[in-house]
Amino acid sequence: AKKRANDVTSMLLHYFNNNTFQSRHLVLISDGCPGQNKNYVMLHFLYVVVHVLKMFDTVTYLFPIRGHSFLPNDQDFALIEKKKRRIQRAEVPEDWHKIIINARANPYPFRLVKMDPEKHFNIKQATDKYFFKVSRPPIQIKQVRSMEICHNSNFIKLRHNYSGAWSTSLIRNKVKMTTELHLEGLYPKEGIQISSAKLKNLKDLLGFLELPKNRAFYENLFSKQYFATNDEQAELDEDDNSSGCEDF
Repeated sequence: AKKRANDVTSMLLHYFNNNTFQSRHLVLISDGCPGQNKNYVMLHFLYVVVHVLKMFDTVTYLFPIRGHSFLPNDQDFALIEKKKRRIQRAEVPEDWHKIIINARANPYPFRLVKMDPEKHFNIKQATDKYFFKVSRPPIQIKQVRSMEICHNSNFIKLRHNYSGAWSTSLIRNKVKMTTELHLEGLYPKEGIQISSAKLKNLKDLLGFLELPKNRAFYENLFSKQYFATNDEQAELDEDDNSSGCEDF
């Protein structure tokens, strides 16, 4: 899969559907990466979670100031990074799975959930028609520090800080919202296309595999023929969580 808003919301939906919650008030905290977390796809998804799927009565979404937070998942990533430095090589995806699972023992090992392609949905396509292209009044989403969606209001609440008065904005249009969410798969069954340049790099690296059995993974990949025949046909994914992702 890729690392975009549809993928992030699909992972959240999978998590919501496969866990039991004791509270009807969900609090989310994330960085402000616009390609993944802080965007209208996420906003519309959370609105649907409250008003259509009715998983929660209220969702509060907080964006810490960059450089002034250290979230629990940051510590988790640090543990994985520490484990990775002790491993000489990881040749196939299963090697990374083992690194992650073994990165923590207490209070319990990490639980690895494989997000297969069929678990990724086009959330944007499923929700866009129910919302204004421009909210009323318009939202400067890059400047938002906290937002809240409540089941008893069609408006969403917004703040450019973490305390004080809320402002409100209407994001729903007059299209009657369905009682269910019809989701289409995000990726084709044959897989995601990769560029011919990346394909060449993979083939060049085959000679460095330490375990001959790992060649089967790549040979199977090549045989599927779902790579692009030229670079222009492949959809390049340059969005990541690297430095500058949260720059406003």
